[in-house]
Amino acid sequence: MSSKGKPSSSTAGEPVVPKVKAACEECRTKKTKCDGTRPTCGRCRRKSISCVYETEPDEFRITALKRRYTELEQSSAENSALIALLRDQSLAGAHEILNRLRNRESAASILAGSGIQTDAEAGQNLVSAVETTNTSEGERTSSSHGSVAGEAAADKDRRSAAGIDKQSIAFLVGEPTGTGPPLDAQITSMPAGPLRSHHGQPLQPRQRGEKRKRVSPPPLRPSLPVAAGGAPIPMTPSTDRSLSMKPRTQDKTWMKRFERVRAAEWEVYYTDDLTFLEILKCYFTWENPVTDFVPEEAFWEGLLNDGSDFCNLTLVHSILAFGAKIYGMFEPERSASAEHFALLEATKAWAWDADATVPANISAGFLVHATYAANGQEKNGTPYLGAAMNLLIDSGLFSPERISQAYPSSDPELSRARAAFAWCIYAFHGHHTLTFKKHPLLSWPPPIGIPEPNRDEDSKEWQPFPSLGPSRPSVISTKNHAKTNLWRIGNNILPLHARYGNTLTSESHWNDAKGLYAELCHWHSTLNPRLGNLHGAPPHVFALYTDYHSCILELMKPFVNSSNPLPTREIHDQAHSISEQSRIQLRLLIHQLDLQFPDLPLSLNLLLKPILCVAKDTLPLLSHADEASDEAFYFNLCINLMRRMATSYPLTYFVVLEIRDMANRQGYTLPIPAQETIVNLERSRRASVHIASSQSASRGLSAEDIEAANLRNLIGETDRLHLERGASSR
Repeated sequence: MSSKGKPSSSTAGEPVVPKVKAACEECRTKKTKCDGTRPTCGRCRRKSISCVYETEPDEFRITALKRRYTELEQSSAENSALIALLRDQSLAGAHEILNRLRNRESAASILAGSGIQTDAEAGQNLVSAVETTNTSEGERTSSSHGSVAGEAAADKDRRSAAGIDKQSIAFLVGEPTGTGPPLDAQITSMPAGPLRSHHGQPLQPRQRGEKRKRVSPPPLRPSLPVAAGGAPIPMTPSTDRSLSMKPRTQDKTWMKRFERVRAAEWEVYYTDDLTFLEILKCYFTWENPVTDFVPEEAFWEGLLNDGSDFCNLTLVHSILAFGAKIYGMFEPERSASAEHFALLEATKAWAWDADATVPANISAGFLVHATYAANGQEKNGTPYLGAAMNLLIDSGLFSPERISQAYPSSDPELSRARAAFAWCIYAFHGHHTLTFKKHPLLSWPPPIGIPEPNRDEDSKEWQPFPSLGPSRPSVISTKNHAKTNLWRIGNNILPLHARYGNTLTSESHWNDAKGLYAELCHWHSTLNPRLGNLHGAPPHVFALYTDYHSCILELMKPFVNSSNPLPTREIHDQAHSISEQSRIQLRLLIHQLDLQFPDLPLSLNLLLKPILCVAKDTLPLLSHADEASDEAFYFNLCINLMRRMATSYPLTYFVVLEIRDMANRQGYTLPIPAQETIVNLERSRRASVHIASSQSASRGLSAEDIEAANLRNLIGETDRLHLERGASSR
């Protein structure tokens, strides 16, 4: 019998202690002692949990890290070279490469030249060029990057290597970059026919889609930035991939600031102090950066000082109700009752103190509405949204006559906080009215200028709390500045269409729409460079680009889908080309989100609109596409993303069923992976949830279903006749 910790030479089946003792990943994460026994250490064996070693039995951890770094560096060079190779291939050659990628052939074998119409020497030159680019990437400035892009046509190899930086794979979808001609000139000179590739061949929708499969390295790799114009495309994910959480972070240093805060002080008796703080932290990590309902730093200050205009009892319960949804993806047991009781307490507190025109009450009304809407009960939350908008108007934040009272010059900090809050709510108002085609409640923006970005806020790191993960620059203040500027333009889209209600799609309507489009393009081209790199960016930066492309689609919709005759065919062709580009970009953006956050939850407000847009666009194309087509791929991706959110956001479950029912009525056959996902989702649904929402229909799904629309009209007409007969009988 061998001694403790020693390997046995007589029994082959006993665990082996390596020559170099290293802790397994589970013990290293938990910071507990590990005996290093392989394949399963003693602690993991006792707890019956998986035991994974990242080191070989005879190597130190630093050696393993170097080995892994070398492997990733090689993979980075291969995949980057593959992107460059695709750019220089003919259309047929690019299709051949993509088909081989779909068959899971490695990038190395493709670059080796087997079966590809290119020589091996060119592939090696591309790899060398990309490696040289990676080594000098940190020394390039924005001006030098522009010069590299300008020399693209003269030097293909140089363009292939340097064009990847900051421009990503925008070339696959023809997205104009900041180095091109003026945007106004692009609108007027846009071709009337279909878009063309680099080789002059027309790119039909199917062909454009086939140039968007996995040609990029794995996510979160620092050598390949992904710009705003596009996102890399992976292989089709497994339809039954479970949402496996990464290990919980053990870093509690952020709690030291709130060590004296107690949940009971805020009348939170339905959870403990730790869960109380973690739900708040989770909300401000995932949800608030997307919606911007609550000024974060002002809220934390109010929490520490027993309340303020930006933090009161109603708002605390409202944040806990909505934040418990995404927190439940990490801790389903601890958040199970928190959401229910928090929403109950929030509505009670709202009834007690709903007339105070302070930002905290306004934010609370938006959050209560958002919670009901995410539950599929948006009609129950509509009164809170309306009351919050009334409080906003009464607060004076949007009244030019009360600017000195709302934004006192004697208190610059308070004035800035209120200005930032007002502009963020103005941006939300634009997003909400454009999404649901609501009548705008705000006729003008705040009477004060948009606050400039704050360096201290931008310098804070964003981490995927409460999971482990790399930190990323939050750039939250710069993002808010860009977002409010975007919706200052976007708020004009619906009023523009309403102004031409009787002469929709007239030439003057098109000219005004073209002017708004030029403003949107100018916003996009003048974005802060810190927001132009989506590789490794936090989720709220993606929201900027999904909103941008959603604005373009809504702006061009009357000229693409209208039954009214257009003055010229050229107007339709230009509007269709612009819309098609934005549709493709939305596909790439949601896929890049799935790439960068494959095992982490994502906000409903971030994903639902772009997901529905992509699902609506790809659904009619499924009847002419096979299971391996791009249309099926993106449709499956949409269903998978909604499945990931269905437990915490029941609304997505009903949206999935609505998509399936619409497909059945119109005779579309869903891809097999999507069918399996829907069946599995139905088995695990929460039967107690009652749908009371018009969101799905308002977002445009039912508008495409003529049969369902006619059925609803007949039901409405029957109800009206029934009421008339009842009135006449009395």
